Amino acid sequence: MDLQRTKVLLIAILYCILHWKQKMEHYLHGYEHDEQIRLHRQNAVLAPLIYRGINLLSTSNLLEVGCGTGAQILHLLNEYPNIHITGIDTSKEQLETCQEILCKNHISPKRYYLQWVNGKHFPYPDQSFDVVLFVWVLEHVKDPTILLQEAFRVLKPGGSLYITEVYNDSFRCHPPEPDIMWFWTEMERFQSSIGGQGNVGIQLANLVEQIPYKSLSTWAVPVFYDRSQPEAKCTMWQYWMELMESASSQMIKHQVITKQQWEKVESALKRQKECKTSVFFYNWIQAHITR
Repeated sequence: MDLQRTKVLLIAILYCILHWKQKMEHYLHGYEHDEQIRLHRQNAVLAPLIYRGINLLSTSNLLEVGCGTGAQILHLLNEYPNIHITGIDTSKEQLETCQEILCKNHISPKRYYLQWVNGKHFPYPDQSFDVVLFVWVLEHVKDPTILLQEAFRVLKPGGSLYITEVYNDSFRCHPPEPDIMWFWTEMERFQSSIGGQGNVGIQLANLVEQIPYKSLSTWAVPVFYDRSQPEAKCTMWQYWMELMESASSQMIKHQVITKQQWEKVESALKRQKECKTSVFFYNWIQAHITR
């Protein structure tokens, strides 16, 4: 009897380890505590740009797909006092952190609902939400069309689907830093190898081709800083350094790069941040689809 229980326990432990490894391999930045905090610092920098073209004043019931640690939820609940947000994610750890952060910020639990999902089916009836929101989610998904079709299913007639996504090939810096661009290329390859898509933004209009939408608009959001905006440029370079560092941790774990190689990249990033004449450029892509 004891031997049988031991076998069952070992199988359970092995399953948990394999499940954890599989999950880690499908997210570029990992789930460590430092990464969870970084996501909120990131949103403080990017939110003014993300929501410049998104109007949620008439929204009462929003679904965020891939809400993670709640950076978007916290921002939107503070911006729109009459909105209710349902946040879903495939990571229970991220949802637990999201709950903690919302509580620490004294957000009423009546204003949001968090739920774990398997990523393939949303546990909500058809036409449940005014708005469905994706922010930096599809880049981590092997087949985004499945999520987009589900998002459209739960969207009310006349409702809006908003997507914000990466276009990593657009990144450039000046003066040229070969180490930074080498790392950026390796990061894209690594993300692709674990099922991600670092250039999914450029494909947004094509991804919704099979969805019977009423209207579709896409636009690029240029992020451009030079010596005319020294403080904003410094802030962006600091954010970019943290973004790349979070990816480097996973890449080092998987022996894609070495710690010494990352240290060279880190030095190059610091030079860009401190250089008065450095230039930062990146384009992300947004889409607005109405049902």
